[in-house]
Amino acid sequence: MINLPVLDQLKLKIFPSILRRLLRIDIFNIVKYKKIKIIILKKKFLIFKNNKLAIKINIDRGSRPLKDGIDIIDNKLYFGDYWPNPNRKPVYLYEIDLNSFKKKIFFTFDRIRHIHCVKKDNYEKNCLYICTGDEDYECGIYRLNINTKEIKALAQGAQKYRAVSLIQSRHKIFYGSDNPNGKNYIYVFDKVKKNCTALKKIEGPAYYSTKDKYGNMYIATTIENRKKHRAIIYRSKDDGKSWQEFREFKKDKLNSKYFGYGLVEFLNNQDEKLKYKLLALEEIS
Repeated sequence: MINLPVLDQLKLKIFPSILRRLLRIDIFNIVKYKKIKIIILKKKFLIFKNNKLAIKINIDRGSRPLKDGIDIIDNKLYFGDYWPNPNRKPVYLYEIDLNSFKKKIFFTFDRIRHIHCVKKDNYEKNCLYICTGDEDYECGIYRLNINTKEIKALAQGAQKYRAVSLIQSRHKIFYGSDNPNGKNYIYVFDKVKKNCTALKKIEGPAYYSTKDKYGNMYIATTIENRKKHRAIIYRSKDDGKSWQEFREFKKDKLNSKYFGYGLVEFLNNQDEKLKYKLLALEEIS
C-alpha cells in the first residue's frame, strides 16, 4: 500500500483542485482486478501489481477512455478510442494482457466516431457490450464475443441508442440517452424481444449509471448547457419499471469549456484515490 508522508501531502497544494480541473491532471479512474490496480491519468495507464508500479502504458488517442469505457475479462483489459475524431478515422478497441502487459489493437470499427462504453456482459461469458457515437448512423449498442470476434448490433442508427453507461439484468439493459441537442429518455432494451422502449423523459443527456447492493438502479444526467440542462440522479426501486428524481445538483460558475461539464459520477474505488494522487501529479507534471 502506498502511503503519502506529510511533506508529500503538502506538495499537493501546488496543484489545487481548480488547477487540476483546468489542466486535466487528476486521476480519472481506478480499476481493480485481483492483485492489479490500473490508474487512469491523462494520456496514460499506470498498472500496479502487488502495489508496485509494473508498467506505464500510453493512451494513443485522446486523453483517456470514459469512465465506463474500460473493463477486464480473464486477465485481459479492454478499452476503446475516445477522442473527437473529426476526420472519422477507423476506431480501435484495444487489449492489454495483464500478464505480459502487451497492448494490441483487438478490433476495428469503420463507421463510428468513438467508443463511449466497454463493459463485460454479466450473463454471457466472454462477451463485451460496446456503445458508440455520435451522429445518428454512428450510435449503437453492440455485443462482441472476444473469443470469436463476432459482433452483433443490438440496436443502432439513432440518438436513442447513444449510450455512455449500461445497467444489466439477465434479460434487459437499462440506460439513459446522451443526446446533447434533442430529447433524452431512460430506455430499456429487451434482449429477448429485441426491442427498445422509452421509460421516462429525463432533463438533459445521461452519462453514468450504477446499481447498489439492494438492487436499486441509478442513472445521472449532466449539465452540458447550463441554460438547458440540470444534473439529476434518477432512481428505480422496482427493477427498472418506474423511475423518479432522487437528487439534483447545480453547476458551479466555472466555464464548461475550460473546466468541464457539470458531471455526476458514482463511486468507483475512490477509497484508493488519495494514495495515488501525488504519483499522478508527478507523472503528468
